[in-house]
Amino acid sequence: MTERAKRPDIIQRLTAEGFESRNPSPENDEYRRIIYDEQLPRVSGKVSERKKTFKDPRHATEHLKRFALENGADRVAVCRVNQDWVYDGVDVPFRYGIVLLKEMDYEKISTAPGDPAGIECTRTYMVLGETAVRVGEEIKRLGYDAMIHHPRGDRDRLSDLMLVPHAISCGLGEHGRNGLMISPDFGPRARLGMVSTNLELVVDQPQERGVARFCEFCTKCLRACPVQALPAEKRMVRGVLKFTIDAERCSSFFDKTDGCAICIKECAFNQPTIEKTGWMTERVASWYELVKAHPGWPEGL
Repeated sequence: MTERAKRPDIIQRLTAEGFESRNPSPENDEYRRIIYDEQLPRVSGKVSERKKTFKDPRHATEHLKRFALENGADRVAVCRVNQDWVYDGVDVPFRYGIVLLKEMDYEKISTAPGDPAGIECTRTYMVLGETAVRVGEEIKRLGYDAMIHHPRGDRDRLSDLMLVPHAISCGLGEHGRNGLMISPDFGPRARLGMVSTNLELVVDQPQERGVARFCEFCTKCLRACPVQALPAEKRMVRGVLKFTIDAERCSSFFDKTDGCAICIKECAFNQPTIEKTGWMTERVASWYELVKAHPGWPEGL
């Protein structure tokens, strides 16, 4: 196992420095209140003593995926928990992870770095957080232990693990230059959550659609970033060659805008509908060789 990453604490530090009070928003305040007062207290619920027996892992998987979709998730997949992607000092003892994805509203994200985009990010964390809590509660109701990894990690509850690589490992998307997962349906315009469990499940496989390869030659988000927080080149991080953003630079602008989202808005894969995004993903991926030969691809697609 490689050296584990340290838990990111930038949002926690910004909050301690008065980030939320510098960016007043009744909507954001209410979403945060729901997360901290109503959702996080339910993370540590008890496991039922009556255990439901499933016919096989496939039936258990189908039940939980259906439950997640019925309770707010837009996409769901199952991964194996990779301890290399668990933060240093955190114990995640379970083998399986149910990864949850929630789309953010296209029109609101299109205002980035305006207030509606930042508010939409927090709203999505709140909606997906409720989904994650309910999935965890359902697993415990069935008599199996679970650990709820709420999508929003800040204040007194830091993140337990890296959501992006776990989501990529089970086919929900690919890694982009902006450090986010690019979904084939929603581009980077999505948030992730996860529930790990000891209930045996069927693991989904990663899928390669050419998106990550395209990001190697597309620099649209890099050029749009106002603080140059996005990388021009990949670098080696704990044995993995990947695009890694400059978190300190990113947070400096995030602090002023209550969430930035410019790199999400400007991404070539950010499209307003599922149907149009699927077509865009297929088309852009097919342009890989052309873009490789001509890095200065046109701004508009």
